[in-house]
Amino acid sequence: MTFCEKCGALMRPGDMLCSRCGTVMGSGGDSKKTQGNVAGNGFGKAPGPGAAGGTPIGFSAVGFGDAVKNDLIRKLEKYRNLLAENAELESLIKPQSAYPSSVESDFKKRTLMRYFWPFLVGSILVGTLIYLISLAISVSSVMSIDPSSYSREQAQLQTSHIAGDVYGGYIVGAIVAVGIIVIGVKIARSKRDAFNSNVDFLNMQATERYNQGLKNQKMISMHDENIHLMRQYENLVPEEYRNAIQVGEIIQQLKDNNANTVEEACALID
Repeated sequence: MTFCEKCGALMRPGDMLCSRCGTVMGSGGDSKKTQGNVAGNGFGKAPGPGAAGGTPIGFSAVGFGDAVKNDLIRKLEKYRNLLAENAELESLIKPQSAYPSSVESDFKKRTLMRYFWPFLVGSILVGTLIYLISLAISVSSVMSIDPSSYSREQAQLQTSHIAGDVYGGYIVGAIVAVGIIVIGVKIARSKRDAFNSNVDFLNMQATERYNQGLKNQKMISMHDENIHLMRQYENLVPEEYRNAIQVGEIIQQLKDNNANTVEEACALID
């Protein structure tokens, strides 16, 4: 085949005039000049059969193979990372049913009256009972007085003493009732605070478990998403090698240029 000495265009056998640039063949260009013109033509292609039949300058079969291999390594690295991440997620994920679906089941706190009302009722009953006992004793004393045995003044004095006893019984009943109330308030407050403190702890645990459930659900979603992503890479590796460790060994064999394909790398790590 003959090429133009100036522009490097392909010429048919017997042509003396370049159909592209009009240069007359044999007008003084040597072989070195011709090669330089061919390499420096504006098309970036070495001479070949037709405009689309050439190979781009600087793009060799070796370079193409390296690009394919590097792309394979990148895909395998993504696949290995997904496998490793899913293996870690599987060790952490628990059934979502083990966690509460909401925090609506929180434990409720109690008021002081929840523990105080028995003391309040008891104080009223005890105070009333003491008063009634003193009243009954006084009435019995009045009924036992024989008016003929006392003068009028003595009878009135005795009656006054009995009325004082009734009033004293009322005072004693009130004091006892107040004492019961004071003691009841202290005991009820202590029980309320202890219960509410435990409720706070239980609520904190419930909230923490609910938040753990949210994290668990996120890990489940991430795991499922990783499985979806792995489907585009898993066909690169035989089924028995689809784990992070062996995929990593395949990648290392490719990087060390011990193998050019996954199949060759698998044969080396067996």
